[in-house]
Amino acid sequence: MKRSTCLFLFLLLWGMYIVAWAGPAEEIAQVDQQAIQCFNDGNLDKCVALYADDAVSTSAVAPFRIDGKEALQSNYAGVFQNFPTRRFLGRQTAIRVYGGVTGVLNRYFTLTLVDRRVMPTPSTDDRASPS
Repeated sequence: MKRSTCLFLFLLLWGMYIVAWAGPAEEIAQVDQQAIQCFNDGNLDKCVALYADDAVSTSAVAPFRIDGKEALQSNYAGVFQNFPTRRFLGRQTAIRVYGGVTGVLNRYFTLTLVDRRVMPTPSTDDRASPS
């Protein structure tokens, strides 16, 4: 009985350790994967739902800053309409969290957009991802 109680407590504490290990960086990575998936799938509603109402995007592929959820929705809608085939592929992602409240995600990526005329326009950048 004593041995099974010790085993139970060990497993319980081990489970708590694993749960406690998932912090802000892991949450950012999870949302980032969702953002990549919904972008590649062209799911406008899911892409926009990942952002706060006052979100700001400074994407490496856009020459301007995008302020607010409505502007982000317009931007995604335009991309999805003009480029029905698109593929985002990230590499060497680095996530840094500062003070538990600010997260910065940097990566290399390849973004391939194919317009309605079926002309591929690959874009590669080493700054930040659209997510």
